[in-house]
Amino acid sequence: MKHFKVKKSCEKNSAHYFIKHKNSVIAQAFLVGDALEDLWVHPDYRRKGLATELMSELMKDSSDIPINLLPVDEERIGIDIFGFYAKFGFVINETGSMDYEPQRCKI
Repeated sequence: MKHFKVKKSCEKNSAHYFIKHKNSVIAQAFLVGDALEDLWVHPDYRRKGLATELMSELMKDSSDIPINLLPVDEERIGIDIFGFYAKFGFVINETGSMDYEPQRCKI
């Protein structure tokens, strides 16, 4: 499998993570404040690990801050999206959405 490089651009309160192939964005994630607002992979490039690469980079950069996911319609997407985010430490909260809470060492 070809390895694609994750690139990042930042603005005041947001970060855009993206992967390009042949000058076109084929996958991207937007972190705005503490909310992951979008994670998208072009249909021709799905099931190739690109979403995992994006999330790994995003989580590496923001491992010390809480992150909230906007509500996700898992049935419409057709994949186990909750299982995907759980790999990165997200948990379902009392409202049914998912959050990432950094693990802090207890002394």
